[in-house]
Amino acid sequence: VELGRPVRMNAAAGSLVVALAWVIVMTAALQPVHVAFLTGCDWYSDWQAVGNAFSFRLMKQPGNFTRVMCCTPAEKAKYNKALLE
Repeated sequence: VELGRPVRMNAAAGSLVVALAWVIVMTAALQPVHVAFLTGCDWYSDWQAVGNAFSFRLMKQPGNFTRVMCCTPAEKAKYNKALLE
């Protein structure tokens, strides 16, 4: 098989590929993961964090979800402390 050249598969081979992909996805879904993502210190980043956390929980993915905020000292001083708890 040459790289970049299409490979023809019969129905059985195609079914096997789909079955293997399903097994990989299902196995991966059962493994806990720790998702960490970087954001800024503005309201837009707050909403992105809420949306990401909601999606993570909605998918019932086991594991942890961490937001790392990249702020200057001035931004940190102005940030609403109640949102950090």
